[in-house]
Amino acid sequence: MGSRHCILIIDDDRDIARGMSARLKHAGFDVITERTGECGLHAAETKLPDAVILDVRMPGMSGLTVLERLQSNEITRGIPTIMVSASLVDHQRSLELGASQFMQKPYDANVLLLTLRSLLNTDASIGETSDAS
Repeated sequence: MGSRHCILIIDDDRDIARGMSARLKHAGFDVITERTGECGLHAAETKLPDAVILDVRMPGMSGLTVLERLQSNEITRGIPTIMVSASLVDHQRSLELGASQFMQKPYDANVLLLTLRSLLNTDASIGETSDAS
């Protein structure tokens, strides 16, 4: 059996993080959630997730600062990062700083799953959700 991909979600909105985590777990991913940029950076460096889903607008350290630090760290530079924000203003800046993808909130859960599978080069059958979801 292959190992499951681990996804790190960094989002200060507890409800969004909880919903996203539940959806990803249901799709077969292991999930780590952090609510601050500082904790998210630490988790990325110590747990080395397969991908990061990162909110742009957070109190304290913004997601853009977290992204810059992930990209400047040799250990975390290669981790694909999906930036999420309610504001399209953040789209270009996210990509300029090295984000793999940008998704606008509210995000489409199926598009998020397809994007993750594409970034991780996983078989499309891995993480398929049932019709009951």
